[in-house]
Amino acid sequence: MSNDTLLEKYDAWLNDNGPSALVIREYLMPVEGKDGIIFPATFAASQDGAFNGGYNIDAFEDGTNVCLVDSVGSQANRIEPIFMKGEYAKLIPQFTVLAAVSEGVSVITDTVFSDRFLHVDELKRLGANCSVRNHAIIVHGVDQLKGAPVKAKDLRGAAALVLAGINAKDRTVVQNIDYIFRGYEEIIPKLRGIGAQCEMVEEELAS
Repeated sequence: MSNDTLLEKYDAWLNDNGPSALVIREYLMPVEGKDGIIFPATFAASQDGAFNGGYNIDAFEDGTNVCLVDSVGSQANRIEPIFMKGEYAKLIPQFTVLAAVSEGVSVITDTVFSDRFLHVDELKRLGANCSVRNHAIIVHGVDQLKGAPVKAKDLRGAAALVLAGINAKDRTVVQNIDYIFRGYEEIIPKLRGIGAQCEMVEEELAS
């Protein structure tokens, strides 16, 4: 139905004391592309803390849910996490590992540092279903990661790969592990202390 025809019907209904509102079903294209995820719009939390925010969804008595979807601007159909403390944004690689083994679809955004996404390709070697689209990582959770050789490319990415390897089935070897010792002191003994099965070996023995 063309827009002109739709408007003519709408005018006719109004003139006949009919409904004054229409619900139009329309196929939407996420800004990340045809494989992207569409999310309902959100209400921002109030500064006084009285309202925590939430999705703009109306529920009818028959169980039908109707939601408003953002469709304007670069943030259309996207949810961006807002970290209460700026330093938490540095944990994006670790959040990616958590999302990789969590149920459902997660969208992790970083509009400041694109190099925080260097770990994504290595996680995919472990069986993670994730991809980078613009400033976001789209993660579809899987039941289990699989062991594989991976290479660390930065400090926090190295830590994330170690965590992913601990969670993975079978053996994972993380190379370029020197990155991790720039910011995580005694990480291997600490992880072993809480039951993780991991160890440091010479690179020749790891192959």
